[in-house]
Amino acid sequence: MLTLKTAPAQAAVSDPEVLAHLRLEATAFDLEPDLRGKIEAAVADVENATGRQLVTAVWQLVLRSFPPGDCLLFPRPPLQSVVSVTYRDAALATQTFAATNYVVQAPAGDRALPGRIVLQPESSWPDIGNAIDAVTIEWKAGYGDNPANVPGFLRAMVLLRLGELYDRRLDEPTVDLARILSGWRVL
Repeated sequence: MLTLKTAPAQAAVSDPEVLAHLRLEATAFDLEPDLRGKIEAAVADVENATGRQLVTAVWQLVLRSFPPGDCLLFPRPPLQSVVSVTYRDAALATQTFAATNYVVQAPAGDRALPGRIVLQPESSWPDIGNAIDAVTIEWKAGYGDNPANVPGFLRAMVLLRLGELYDRRLDEPTVDLARILSGWRVL
């Protein structure tokens, strides 16, 4: 089960970008209380269309077991760092899988592929207990802590979607983000 543990501290687009794009005055955030929700919805639409995390967040993946083989892929690239890898042993006590047992590979760049951890040659996944939540992995993902770190094209797509939500107040978007962002989609 994939869960957002810590949401980004700010949106993938800055307030000045939003105001300029929508041609609004600085007081718009006070006058239109639903504007922040529309920004969040636009960001979520772009993140869902690409499978990427735009601004730094902490994710958690809970698994019944470690994957077969010697590597584990992280959804929601780009991977910044691995926070922890824990598991439940045969007695169902929580243990930490030491970082010395694996190598973190975190591809960078605008179209970064998913990050992964790869076991060291002399390491293997530990034995785990019989529990539905036997393995828990936490990691930080995103292009950075502020909107300036997010690729310009992705910020533009957030603003495009936001314009639809704001100007047209449509339930159904008229722009097919999935098609436009297909080259950014992580499989």
